[in-house]
Amino acid sequence: MKERSIVLRPDERERFWFLVEKTDSCWIWRGTLHNQGHGRFSARSTMYFAHRISYEMVNGPIPDDLVIDHKCWNRACVRPDHLRAVTQMENMQNLSGPHADSKSGVRGVSWDRTRNKWRADICVNYKRIGLGRFDRIEDAIVAVEQARAEHFGVVS
Repeated sequence: MKERSIVLRPDERERFWFLVEKTDSCWIWRGTLHNQGHGRFSARSTMYFAHRISYEMVNGPIPDDLVIDHKCWNRACVRPDHLRAVTQMENMQNLSGPHADSKSGVRGVSWDRTRNKWRADICVNYKRIGLGRFDRIEDAIVAVEQARAEHFGVVS
């Protein structure tokens, strides 16, 4: 969903910050949550993502080709220094772990029941790259971590 920039009126800013619980680490959104856990804020009959509003209050408008990434991996966090504007691909590389429906519990590693082996894959520029099939899950994990380090400079 693409949102346009919003500048809050003083009363809306006050209401926005009233819905934030500031802890020592994250600033947790206590208002309405989107079904994926992001905060939602209504202003002038329009719903906005709370983290986008927080980011824009400090940094200005978000470029059209960028999204906001939670460096802390907490979708309910609206602390501006925990947020950064990145490409969608960079955002996907900052995942905190495997997808919720992962059977292996490791991002990029799945069970290939047709071959009875662990399969390792990464995604580069929206294209899946197969890294091979392995008898041991540990070997598949090593393959995924090495490929991520090579392509993205990170290991997760």
